[in-house]
Amino acid sequence: MTNLSQTEKALSKGAEFVNTARGDVKGKCNTLSDRVGEMMGGWGGQGATSFGNLMVAWQEKQETILRALDQLATSMQETEKDNVATDQGQSDAHLNLQNRLG
Repeated sequence: MTNLSQTEKALSKGAEFVNTARGDVKGKCNTLSDRVGEMMGGWGGQGATSFGNLMVAWQEKQETILRALDQLATSMQETEKDNVATDQGQSDAHLNLQNRLG
């Protein structure tokens, strides 16, 4: 047997932390995008175009990170549900065996 254990609701709590972190990252990225947009207001030329392309690439990567955080939180919640169902199934099987033994 292994010595694995899980604190009750540990994965749900972890998912909450991930969701909080996601919100923080999204907020900071929005602030950065707003400030960059303000700074680029009067800027033109090739430098501005290149920087604009850089910002588009940055935003695409930012969305990749946010999706990964969403997937992590969802996976944590689903794993916890699976763990609870498995634990309940094992409990039921043991109780059934105990009842059969008398």
